[in-house]
Amino acid sequence: MTMRKTLIAPGIALGIVVAALSVPTFAQTAKALQLEGYVKVEKVIVDERGERRTELVEPLTVVPGDRLVMGTSYVNGGSSLIENFVISNPVPSAVRVSEVADPAQIVSLDGGRSWAPFAKQIVREADGTVRQAVPGDITHLRWTIPTVAPGSGGTVEYAATVR
Repeated sequence: MTMRKTLIAPGIALGIVVAALSVPTFAQTAKALQLEGYVKVEKVIVDERGERRTELVEPLTVVPGDRLVMGTSYVNGGSSLIENFVISNPVPSAVRVSEVADPAQIVSLDGGRSWAPFAKQIVREADGTVRQAVPGDITHLRWTIPTVAPGSGGTVEYAATVR
């Protein structure tokens, strides 16, 4: 797996909070698991034939409306299997989640205090009305990685838009 360097676009803070389901697992995981956060921006490229395609590139600058891919790569550098590893990513205030590909994605709408699948999240408005959550309501996303074998790894990502 190719690890990506950590890049924080101007005005965007990418925080990564790592938790484990049990203290012993976390103690082992903290030593063995390597995490790296990254941010990419979608740019439309016109090639020499005039054909347009979208590429993910390093964000030298970003402006409101730019679409980003924010992610975390992980690799088990240890010699033991890691089980039930949890990655929780806060959504920086300078961006909003732009889409949720899986309605079962575990998210928080309240700064990480409570968690539920996105499809089950509701928002109570100031006037007392209730509505289904939209991606822009998300403050944190969480992934549980069932197992990470020694020497293996993966990536978790989400799409965001600069506010």
